Amino acid sequence: MKLFHFLFCSFFIFNIYGQTTIVQRIEFASENQITQTIPFGNNGLLYQNNIEKKAKQDKNNTVNSYTLFNTNLDKVKTIDVKTPKKYSVHLESKSAHKFFEIAIDKHKNYIIHAISIPQLDVTSLHGKLPKNLYIHAVESLDDYIFIKASTRKFYFIFIKNMITGEESFTQYTPVSAHDFNMLGFKADSSSNELYIIYRDKINNEITTIVEIYTQGKKSNEFIIPNGTEKFLLNGSLFKTKDNAYILCGTFGNSHKDMMSVGIYICKLKHKKIEFIQFVNYLDIKNFMINLPEKKQERIIKRKEKKEKKGNDIFISYMIAPHKIIEYNNEYILIAEAFYPTYKQECYTVPTGSGGTTTQCTVVFNGYEYTHYFIYTFDQKGNPIWSNTKKMNISYKPFRVETFVNANITNNNLVTLYGTDKEFYYTAFNQKGEEISSETHISITSENESESIKKSSMITEHWYDNFFIAYGFQKIKNTDEKEKRNVFFINKIEVKP
Repeated sequence: MKLFHFLFCSFFIFNIYGQTTIVQRIEFASENQITQTIPFGNNGLLYQNNIEKKAKQDKNNTVNSYTLFNTNLDKVKTIDVKTPKKYSVHLESKSAHKFFEIAIDKHKNYIIHAISIPQLDVTSLHGKLPKNLYIHAVESLDDYIFIKASTRKFYFIFIKNMITGEESFTQYTPVSAHDFNMLGFKADSSSNELYIIYRDKINNEITTIVEIYTQGKKSNEFIIPNGTEKFLLNGSLFKTKDNAYILCGTFGNSHKDMMSVGIYICKLKHKKIEFIQFVNYLDIKNFMINLPEKKQERIIKRKEKKEKKGNDIFISYMIAPHKIIEYNNEYILIAEAFYPTYKQECYTVPTGSGGTTTQCTVVFNGYEYTHYFIYTFDQKGNPIWSNTKKMNISYKPFRVETFVNANITNNNLVTLYGTDKEFYYTAFNQKGEEISSETHISITSENESESIKKSSMITEHWYDNFFIAYGFQKIKNTDEKEKRNVFFINKIEVKP
């Protein structure tokens, strides 16, 4: 890995664009490597890369290099982590103070590498999973690894204690295989708990079950009967400051729906439901912002007519909700809206008579992200304010992702996300009004002859009012007629 001389280590050397400032930037030569950046708050950030040169030198192992940078983007330490190449499945997970590599071979033998932050020490544990398991997801806390997996008939949660090496399995046997579905699986480092949410048919009624795991064992459970009209389609759990839980997600008119028609908010405490609220997307301010004005007007008129008759209409969307933000005894939910796209692929095939014919098929072509919305509510679930903002994502991911990052700064909610060579910043005040909105190029060089020809970018909140943007770029210098391919990391300060 070659660190460019283009290394900016002092604050405020880039131009200031109103409310956001790229205060630092570092670049690395791009060498056909797998690279990512993992923020760890005030403990700095971890830079991971897999370099071809090291792979050629060690024919038996896959080698990942990890470099820890402090909050000034100064290099602190570098280590290499080796895994035998026979381990073909590679998974990763992050907790508050550790980064985990999980590698699995064809016989279900596994190696877990735990990299501690900021020490950058590595602990490796070995073991074996049962055969015929299909692995869906991995979550982690500092002392535990959780793997969600399934067979043809059952779901499993595999739990590994990284301190003692103890292992355990939780098996989920559906009452109704037709109705069973996993709605949520997430470890929360702030509460040091694992949350599992699933749906099944119990006593002939669709029911949602919320399980909470503490220290690797189930410590609490909530049962939520679904009723017959509104069905919970997914869910995420957030522990509040008063030791209650907020369950939120999307709902549909059928439990088999892919598209949702609104969000739900449910507060759970002492194994009871304190409230559950359902919010139609059309009741969220500016939710139809991505639609043509005439179509918005038609939907509003239809909604008004239906409401006069005591009925309601819905608009269907796929939604990716974020983790709840708790601030000043209020709750803030951010969610991103998207829809699947498809394309037609045609190919030539031989016929029985010796000729050829053209056959076409429709294939999935990624998710188109359109807008995100913010919905705030009080401790009883009553709405406070809501608002919506268009998104400009330059590509269509083939899996569900979240792009928007958020933070409370100077009592205002700020959002930031990046795509291609630009990042987008917006600030909302405590009334939900948009008070600032800006678009920035991800490189601001003192050399005006430099320009970005190609770029990819991911943004994440780092710590306090700082964000990071990172990715690959091809930069051209028109004066010197030179190009460079780099992996960059920008440190961004937000001042609403």
